[in-house]
Amino acid sequence: METTKIRLLVPVLLLVNLSLFAQSPILVKSTKLNDKTEQFWVEWTKDLYEQGVKITKDSVHLSPNARRILVDAALRKVLYPKTYSWAVAKELMKRMQLKPAFWYLLNLYGNDTANKRYVISALLPYDGLYKMDKALTASFYTYAMLDPAVCTVKNGKPAITNPALLEKKFNNLKELIGYIQLYRKQNQDKK
Repeated sequence: METTKIRLLVPVLLLVNLSLFAQSPILVKSTKLNDKTEQFWVEWTKDLYEQGVKITKDSVHLSPNARRILVDAALRKVLYPKTYSWAVAKELMKRMQLKPAFWYLLNLYGNDTANKRYVISALLPYDGLYKMDKALTASFYTYAMLDPAVCTVKNGKPAITNPALLEKKFNNLKELIGYIQLYRKQNQDKK
């Protein structure tokens, strides 16, 4: 079942990217994937849903992706700019770097009420391909907990320094998930 989803995912992703960003048509001769490509997409999907930072009573677990954010200053500069932009979000989506793209969209959503409709419009088509509630939550728990505007990292553990901003971002996440769930319900009602 998972293999079939992966095989169908590649051409669908190409079509979504083409339609969203008006790229030149690409001829896809075959959707048959070799084992290496298939494994790549399985890992890529697993990473999309993995929460980068998990906090329990007595420990903090950081995924490899979260650890990379802590040590890579260039990556942090991309993930946590002074101003989040649509251009960067679009580029991340074109490159299929959806987890950081969703982080950008989450931040754009909260920056201006005019952005809200556009962010929702950008996210909803992905819900047919992915579990968007899960992907957005994973994005939030990967990037928000390491956001320099929200926390600092001391002794390898994130310490929240701006709980109000973290709560605002979390509320934006809940609102977006609410819209996604409403969208799903409306689409099920049509069937």
